[in-house]
Amino acid sequence: MPVSSKALFHFTRKEEYILDIILNKGFAPRYCIEDLSFAIPDKFRDMLEKKYAFKQAFPMVCFCDIKLSQTDEHCSMYGKYAIGMTKHWGEMFGITPVQYYHEGSTNLALYINVIEQIMNIWKTFSGSSATPFGQHLNGTLGSLFKMMAYMKPVQGEMLRDSEYVEKYFYDEREWRYTPSYLNNPDSEQEQVPEVLLIEQFENAVFLEEQHQKLRTYHRLAFEEGDINYIIVPETEQIPEFIKTLRGKVEELKLNVDLDLITYKIRSYE
Repeated sequence: MPVSSKALFHFTRKEEYILDIILNKGFAPRYCIEDLSFAIPDKFRDMLEKKYAFKQAFPMVCFCDIKLSQTDEHCSMYGKYAIGMTKHWGEMFGITPVQYYHEGSTNLALYINVIEQIMNIWKTFSGSSATPFGQHLNGTLGSLFKMMAYMKPVQGEMLRDSEYVEKYFYDEREWRYTPSYLNNPDSEQEQVPEVLLIEQFENAVFLEEQHQKLRTYHRLAFEEGDINYIIVPETEQIPEFIKTLRGKVEELKLNVDLDLITYKIRSYE
C-alpha cells in the first residue's frame, strides 16, 4: 500500500482562508521564519554574521504529502480545512519536497563544506565583494542561502500563535513553494523582499504590507481541474459552505466553475 498521498494538501484553520484560495484561484505566500545557523561553517560564523542574519523569513506556501487518514496530528496544529492539489500541478510550479537533516546528516555536512570552500576562495582570491570576482562569489553564496529555504531539521521549534513550540517536522512530509521574481524592476508596487530580517518580520505593519502585495501580485495560481479535494471539518457543514461559496462567486461576479468545485468538497469526518 502506498505511503504517499495522491494529492498535496494545504491545511488551514478558518473557512475564510480556504474560500479566499478558491475564489482567487491561487495560494498567497506568507513569510515564515527559518533559522539558517545550522549551515554556517564555524570558522566563518563571525564573518558571515556581519553580513547575513541567521534568522530570516522566506515567503512560501507549504503542503504536506500525507494521506487524510493519517492527518489527525497535522490537523490539530494547522486546522481541519484543507485543499488537496494534484501532484502534477505542484511539479509544474516547482513545488518540491523539503530536504530534511539532523546534526549528523551527510547532506548537511556536504552543504556546509560547499559554503566553506566558497568562503576560502573568496578570502584567497578576492577578499572583497567590490571586485567582479568577489561579486560573483557573493552571488553564489546568496544562492546557497536561498537553497536553505528548502532545508528543514527533522525536529525543532516552530513559531505558532506568537510562541515557539517543539515539532517533529519529518512527520509532515512537507513540499514547499517559494516565489521567484519578487523584485520586478518594471513595477515598484509589486516588489517584495525575497527575505525578511527578524526585526522586519516582527514589525506587524510592515509584515502586513508585504503580505498584501503577495496576496495581490504573487499568488500560486491554479485552475479548478488542478484540485483533487476540498476538505471541511464536518459533513453537516458542506451545504452551508457551498451556499457561502456560491454567494461569494455571484456577488463578486467571478469566473469559477462551481459545479466542478462542489463535486470535490468532502468532510474530514
